[in-house]
Amino acid sequence: MASEVDICNMALSNLGDSASVSSISPPEGSVQAENCSIFYPQARDSLLEMHSWNFATKRVRPSAITESGEFADSTTWDYAYPLPADCLTVISVMDESMNDDYSDPTSTLNYIPRQYQIEISGDGSKIIRTDIENMELRYVACIKNTALYSHLFISALSWHLTALLAGPILKGETGRKAALDAEKTMNYFFEKAKGVDTRQREVKPKHQVGWINAR
Repeated sequence: MASEVDICNMALSNLGDSASVSSISPPEGSVQAENCSIFYPQARDSLLEMHSWNFATKRVRPSAITESGEFADSTTWDYAYPLPADCLTVISVMDESMNDDYSDPTSTLNYIPRQYQIEISGDGSKIIRTDIENMELRYVACIKNTALYSHLFISALSWHLTALLAGPILKGETGRKAALDAEKTMNYFFEKAKGVDTRQREVKPKHQVGWINAR
């Protein structure tokens, strides 16, 4: 499987560069390596944020936090929980009694997403507010291990990085056009990767109205 350096060299080669970077952490001294060390994390994390990738999905049950000072008793939400440090986007919050995102044993309508709000706490850390006690959180994590990436995700990532590198490397109008072309190619591979990834799960909403349940 491709490493971070391999993905960077793919992106550079897409721009017609010699693509001979050997290290980006730390960068090995070339201008190309310096640029890749700056833009690779941005390309990776932004692509991870675009979809709920199976390989980047985690579940945790964080402990509720108690707020003090001006934020104590200043919200309509019952509970607040810290967001994991590697959380990029929240997928869902669930009660511990739920088997998946789409079922709620306390409801006559099976599909009722549980509500939440992401905010910044008084100390500047990210928190998630909800009315769920003993919440289970599903989220997209910042996965840095490229061995977990699919081949199509790697293709999309390399072209996404190409778009970010085009301006610094090619400059001017040439760089701008190359960036636009690279984003088009990235979108092609992104849609392919997303489609394959979505087929790797089999959890669908169960819609059942109350009068049927009462029969």
